[in-house]
Amino acid sequence: MSNGKPVESRVLLGVFFAVLCAGLGLSGCGSGSGSNSEGSTPAACSTPATGPITLSLVASRLSGVAPLAVFFDATGTTTTVKTRPFHDLEYRWDFGDPGSGNWRPTDGSATGRSRNLATGPVATHVFESPGTYTIAMTALNGTNTASSSCVQITVQDPAAVFSGANTTCFSTSNNFTGCPAGARQIMTSDFVQVATFGAANRRLLLRRGETWTAAAPAVIAVPGPAIVGAIGAGARPIVEATANTTILRLSGATTPTISDWRVMDLELDGLSGASSVGVGAEGGINQVTLLRLNIHDVRVGIIFSSSTLDFWNSDGNLAHSGHKIWDQLTVFDSTISRAIGGGAGYGTFLSARRFSYLGNVVDDTTYAEHILRTPYIGKGVISNNTFSRPAAAKHVIKMGAPTFGSSGVSGGGYTEQVAISNNTFLGDTGVDWTVVLGPQNDTSDERVLRSKEHFSVDGTLIQAWASHKSFRPKDGANDQTPSGPGRNAQADWKGKPRTNDTHESSTDPDARLFRKSHNTASILCYQGHVLMENRSGLVVSAVVTHADGTGERAAALNARPAIE
Repeated sequence: MSNGKPVESRVLLGVFFAVLCAGLGLSGCGSGSGSNSEGSTPAACSTPATGPITLSLVASRLSGVAPLAVFFDATGTTTTVKTRPFHDLEYRWDFGDPGSGNWRPTDGSATGRSRNLATGPVATHVFESPGTYTIAMTALNGTNTASSSCVQITVQDPAAVFSGANTTCFSTSNNFTGCPAGARQIMTSDFVQVATFGAANRRLLLRRGETWTAAAPAVIAVPGPAIVGAIGAGARPIVEATANTTILRLSGATTPTISDWRVMDLELDGLSGASSVGVGAEGGINQVTLLRLNIHDVRVGIIFSSSTLDFWNSDGNLAHSGHKIWDQLTVFDSTISRAIGGGAGYGTFLSARRFSYLGNVVDDTTYAEHILRTPYIGKGVISNNTFSRPAAAKHVIKMGAPTFGSSGVSGGGYTEQVAISNNTFLGDTGVDWTVVLGPQNDTSDERVLRSKEHFSVDGTLIQAWASHKSFRPKDGANDQTPSGPGRNAQADWKGKPRTNDTHESSTDPDARLFRKSHNTASILCYQGHVLMENRSGLVVSAVVTHADGTGERAAALNARPAIE
């Protein structure tokens, strides 16, 4: 994968399955309804077998206030003609929301793909308008097709849920134009004070075009449903970290079970603070949607580190116990740029049971580390993003897993069932691999397993910077018979055997005389070999060897450790 050139993670069937093992088993079709942040199945339906396919569709929740992010899971789908339905079936989704618009283009087209449609065994949609939506899911195996429309999502109107004094408007200039009727009005420039108004069924709206400061973390540590957002017209409200701190902190040691928060339409400026963070979690909180944020000049844009939860659970204080790995985290249509601080600086660092990263632009961690690092993802969707310019020797995606068999909220198991599709990845100088799925080093037992059925090695010839005239006998003899007068006359080797056994280039001794087929001329060259994940076209491994008749087979054998 050439450095500096964009690579789109477009897929043969519409999704790249960075499949990371079914070692924990695939959950079957359960029952139940409503919202559940503890991870049990909240809403599921199955359909009678259509030929060899029996569909299973699980929604993370059935209702909630807009904007509502819902994670859809079809991994319980079974088929009698395939042994690995997660990999081998094609899944298509229609969320019944044609007015949701298009993603930013990631493939050079004038308009992006429809947000209303998706592919893959897991998918996520953010419903921004009130209404009832019927979800259509189709699975195909190339011959048979099965469809289901058995799940409906009800999205509530935030104007009704947060009516009257349930909304508080904030302004630094005492301008409350656009504030809903009956809402409270508070003049302040202190973002920490803004957060103190947070509560269940509350909406906190900051006036656009104005700037707040955070001299300490603004803390959200109460259950939702709730929103932190914007009112009015113009640029997003700006919040500046004036004390080198986390701007917005979600949850804490004593609030392990809160859920259902939306943070949207804000600009979070870390002011290049060496410890600044845009959004960070300090305790358990589920069903978090981060929507249309612009986070920049921070050490970390977004961080949900499971080590924090493990610390609270094990510090001996019973009031700090009960934290579980985060569930239903969604980062949507946001921008994160200019991460700084060297080691432990990231665009996003996050672990979750169910995770969605959709339509984001994350750029420039050249003074930090990876663009997106995920130490653990149970099930996830990473699609329609543009990731660019990680630090040298780092990656746009670094996906790992917990140390196998370890204790803690991540479970010590596998990272599994993550779909990566329709992204653009752009490296930079010194970036050897744009995407790495595997352990963080050679000694860590992190079990990120990929399907071995969809990989192949292919080779091509790389012409050496050496001329045929430089290909001379190894014994020093002169076989450069000129074909005509003059110092630069073409040499004539007609009838003279020239082989790699008897000759070598005087300017590039490692180059070999080789030809790709009987219908092409021999050239001085090398062989380049690339291990590909065929569903996506992503490069897993690459190597350059001498050009000979066995190089491709040897390269394939040497590449096996990259997928084992």
